[in-house]
Amino acid sequence: MDDLNLIGSLALCKHVEILFTAQFDIKLLGNTLYYLGLQVHHFPGGVILHQQAYVCKLFKHFQMDQAHALAAPMIGRSRNTEDPYQPCSEEEEIVNIQKYLTAVKAFTYLTTHTRPDITFATTILARHSQKPTARHWNGVKHLLRYL
Repeated sequence: MDDLNLIGSLALCKHVEILFTAQFDIKLLGNTLYYLGLQVHHFPGGVILHQQAYVCKLFKHFQMDQAHALAAPMIGRSRNTEDPYQPCSEEEEIVNIQKYLTAVKAFTYLTTHTRPDITFATTILARHSQKPTARHWNGVKHLLRYL
């Protein structure tokens, strides 16, 4: 049999644990620390799920581990030509598409599990997956600095 995680009140988990111990030869491993890529921290009032280790791997992968933190997931947008998230023009150079897609995919993974606060910025960046430019890559770096 595979591993089993019990989730509920402490009293209920202890009760189920006693029932399982009476029927099966089980090995108690203690509190879950990692579950499906999520880190689990237990507190008296509940649990906190986060992906700090995954974000740290992203920093190292994109060589942003020495960058300074930012307070917002993206810069303010406007309708003028200075908008960094506008579609690329013909004269702009396209950056490494594979690297850009890897970053957008990583952000999407984070938004679906523990970071809904970066969903809007991720969708804006995903719009430019066909032809990302240096401006769009700066948006990726900005979001990494926010994380």
